Amino acid sequence: MLKRNHIVGESAINKTLTVLGSTGSVGQNTLDLVERNPKTFSIKVLTGNQNVKLLAKQAKFHQPELLVIGNKEQYSNLIKELDGFPVRVEAGYEG
Repeated sequence: MLKRNHIVGESAINKTLTVLGSTGSVGQNTLDLVERNPKTFSIKVLTGNQNVKLLAKQAKFHQPELLVIGNKEQYSNLIKELDGFPVRVEAGYEG
């Protein structure tokens, strides 16, 4: 079986991802895969519903362009957790 880097150089492949539910188990596994393959994947958007501590930690590590918290009531808590980290933050369905 051919490995992808035999067909195309690893640096030529960069997939930009939006991770819906990044604080859940599937989202965390997705981010783990991204962390192990930084030349292949980058994160553009992260979303979560309530776990502001983990969502803020993920944002600081992956540096997405947009961070969305599904629960509008958690918006101010997320801003506090980000502690000035420069990322666009939206809340609720509109985000």
